Amino acid sequence: MKASIIQFDIIAGDIATNEKKAAYYIEKAALEGAETVVLPELWNCGYDLPNLPNLAQNMRGSSIRLLQKLAKKHHLFIFGGSIAEKKNNKYYNTAVIIDNEATLKRVEYFRNQNLLLLKAENPKYETLTYNNDTLDQIRILGKAVAFQSDVR
Repeated sequence: MKASIIQFDIIAGDIATNEKKAAYYIEKAALEGAETVVLPELWNCGYDLPNLPNLAQNMRGSSIRLLQKLAKKHHLFIFGGSIAEKKNNKYYNTAVIIDNEATLKRVEYFRNQNLLLLKAENPKYETLTYNNDTLDQIRILGKAVAFQSDVR
């Protein structure tokens, strides 16, 4: 499997520009044969925390739709780094995975329970649960791979 790890100059607070940059690099990675693409943390809005109320998106926002479109078009698995998510009037730094069928999976990692959940937004797909021995097959690299945490 060929994976591409994408790092680019994120413009804090400029979602449109960051989405264009991400799309460019994802397209380039796909043309070079990548099957999996990894984006950086808060790739869509950067660390413009004072403006989160204006920047955070739900799981149907433009950033997720972009990743779904590109995953489906190029048959990619995209680890979408994380995006600023607004949910129930709270803000989260949410990690997402989108498979090659454009199915969004929310990543939830509970270190104290030794538990990793991949929850599909589409109810026709079951939640994938990894714990104990099955979790040994997955590497958790701190908060960069799997987490959902309050942003304050």
